[in-house]
Amino acid sequence: MCELKEIEIMRNKATELVKKKDYQNALLVITCMSDVLYQYNQEYIDLDLENKLSEIQQALDGQETIGIRGFSRNKKDKIVFYDGFGLDVRGLALIYLQALVKTKYRIIYIVREKQKDAIPTIKTLLERFNAEIIYIPQLSLIDEYRYLVSVMDEVRPYAGFLYTTPNDVSGVMAFMHEQGQFIRYQINLTDHAFWLGCNAFDYCIEFRDYGASVSHYYRDIPQDKIIKLPYYPYIDETKEFEGFPFMVAEDELILFSGGALYKTFDGKDNFYYQMVDTILKDYKKIKFWYAGQGDDREFVRLMKRYPDRVFHTAERKDLFQIMAHVDLYLDTYPVGGGLMIQYAAAAGKIPLSLRRGEESGGVIEQREVLFEFDSFEELHNEIEKLIFDRLYREKQGEKIKNSIVTENQFQSALEQIVTSQSSPYAISYWKPNVDTFQKTYYDRFRKSDVHRIIAKTKYFGLLKFFPTWFADGVAIKGGGFFTRYSSLNHNMHL
Repeated sequence: MCELKEIEIMRNKATELVKKKDYQNALLVITCMSDVLYQYNQEYIDLDLENKLSEIQQALDGQETIGIRGFSRNKKDKIVFYDGFGLDVRGLALIYLQALVKTKYRIIYIVREKQKDAIPTIKTLLERFNAEIIYIPQLSLIDEYRYLVSVMDEVRPYAGFLYTTPNDVSGVMAFMHEQGQFIRYQINLTDHAFWLGCNAFDYCIEFRDYGASVSHYYRDIPQDKIIKLPYYPYIDETKEFEGFPFMVAEDELILFSGGALYKTFDGKDNFYYQMVDTILKDYKKIKFWYAGQGDDREFVRLMKRYPDRVFHTAERKDLFQIMAHVDLYLDTYPVGGGLMIQYAAAAGKIPLSLRRGEESGGVIEQREVLFEFDSFEELHNEIEKLIFDRLYREKQGEKIKNSIVTENQFQSALEQIVTSQSSPYAISYWKPNVDTFQKTYYDRFRKSDVHRIIAKTKYFGLLKFFPTWFADGVAIKGGGFFTRYSSLNHNMHL
């Protein structure tokens, strides 16, 4: 696919600003452009941006850094975990931290101060194991980079984990700075999309073969720098089910689905909604519930067509408990879920999925239970069996629970990775054909989306460079200052 004109304009502006040594604005343009590239998703790496980051990072090195309180300098006993998300139980930070605090290393957890009140579970865990929490104050991109460098240079850890968003220039540059100082691991949460930072790690941890193959063939990461570690869903057994947002009759079944809504749009006929429509038409006792944020216009149509049978709510924190109380789970399409699928499997619900090509699968293993189908006809037939045969539904549900790695298996594998930079999980490589998958993003992306992205509050500094785009973005319903654009919901694997 050809590069959008808007991306080319932003690239030229970044080049101009770097030449002028206006690094703060250059980094802001790079951040915004990476945001666009992630949502456009036609490339997995941008060498020009990687080189620009290297140039800026090297220019900033040697300048005054921001001091923090001192640490002991015994580098053999510490591990730094940099969390660019700060999302508590969402994503992968918590399960990595649960494993790391049980090792012989002292954990230094770094997160932005604005997330301080958003990570209660992580804070409780770290406090219980006497780990250190460092909050990054609100700073400019350059000062944030300097602050991170100060932290890591003073901590001088044995190893560091980079777990962050696709456009985190400060975090990426800080890990670039630490090359040769400690072993750097990147946790690749977003294996199916563009991200910055190919020069910021020594080892890339992938959770499935597909991501490992994309990183090798499309990001040019050598196979000896790629490590596989499947993840598992964090489940808070003490959390109670918050209830259904509707009445449920005794003879009704609940079909549940969820995640960021952009995953349900294909830019053409939005086949996901056609599937739901057919299921509701064929099975009158089914109620459909979707929990997730984003553009809900297709749900409005479904709700009008099936009043009192279609329900759309915001995301819920009791996802596992929801899975335990519903009867069926339907995966999103054309972009599938990750943790949502695992929650479903852990709760004994078949994650009914339509195969999307080579990007499909790998989040859980398809062993005893078939849950991924090549056609809607096959998927429909399985749904019918699950609806009308309760014993079959319960039997298959018990089997699917065995498809997820356990907490102990994850713990053991992560300790092996930290100790020897190797994993017990082998990788099967192949060169994925990503054309169809990327075309899905291409078809639904509009030039106006660039304007919508640039009008986010955090990019206000770009107003002077792109005033027309900014004004257009603010004017777009659901964009800019008014509503967070759903595609940049970094829980990509929800």
